[in-house]
Amino acid sequence: MCQSRQEKEALVDFLRNEIDRQLGPSVKCSCGRNAVHVAEDLLYLAEAGNGSPRVNAFEGHVFDGDVIYEVAVPVAKVCMAALTQELTIDSRVTFMLLLYTIVTADGQDLDIGIANRNIVEECLEVARRGVWLLYAEVLAGVTGSLAGHAFMIIQTLGDDPDRLRAVHRMAQPMLDWVPLLDENDM
Repeated sequence: MCQSRQEKEALVDFLRNEIDRQLGPSVKCSCGRNAVHVAEDLLYLAEAGNGSPRVNAFEGHVFDGDVIYEVAVPVAKVCMAALTQELTIDSRVTFMLLLYTIVTADGQDLDIGIANRNIVEECLEVARRGVWLLYAEVLAGVTGSLAGHAFMIIQTLGDDPDRLRAVHRMAQPMLDWVPLLDENDM
């Protein structure tokens, strides 16, 4: 996928604007600073094209193991926006893995509960709004990792079981490593 300089600049401008909207200076990171450093890492991920920084660079800021922090909601929105763009395969995979890590979290930082927010559900809702984008990733079959992680996100969302079965059949062998969950497991 060869992009002109103008196309690359438009990609960066689009994502920079979305990152600025979602992760402005008033948004706090779990490390105690504002989330500007998270925004810079996400922009670098889109620009560099080499998949760097890797998902684990966001640990302790966006998530910690199976727990997500408040900043995960705007980061999930940036991930979805990034997936609408023509990124390098490495960057696309990293955005997808970061989204997968956020959406499949089992819990949220306990301090968030005080504010009566369900960050896990808010992140799931971000992904639900873009479910057709995720299906497109599965069916595009660019890599097994992209297709598989997109499919696992869709399963986590509990989308229509008949549709999931049909897409799982259509996307073979890209999904041969991804189990089709029973309806009760979704």
